[in-house]
Amino acid sequence: MILITGILIFVQLSVYFPTIVECKETYPKKCYTCTSLVSSRLCGDDFRKLNFLVKDCTPDKKYCIKLVETAGSSAFMYRKCTANTCEQEKQFRQGHVTECSVCTTTLCNEGSTPHQAMMLLSSVFWYHYINS
Repeated sequence: MILITGILIFVQLSVYFPTIVECKETYPKKCYTCTSLVSSRLCGDDFRKLNFLVKDCTPDKKYCIKLVETAGSSAFMYRKCTANTCEQEKQFRQGHVTECSVCTTTLCNEGSTPHQAMMLLSSVFWYHYINS
């Protein structure tokens, strides 16, 4: 039972903190690449991770980026491979950037979801419950 709990915790940690199980990458091999309204399931906060959204990054693109830009009354989500940091990316944008994050591992620009955090917390509580 303890072995199974340990395996479940490792799986949960590897989902929430992928660098635990991935090799250190110098640049992302692939990033999610899409643009839509933040409220859309195509690329927004609750987007579907479909294969056609995955693009190969060229070696000059050092980061995956997830960026939210407000233009007028609409907020747009951008995910892509980029050579720019958030500060550099903001200089090229016409609207107001309200959220930006860059990362350097493959498909890291999906963003963490509350569901994954809840799974991690429930695993920790379950582990402490079993061992007390």
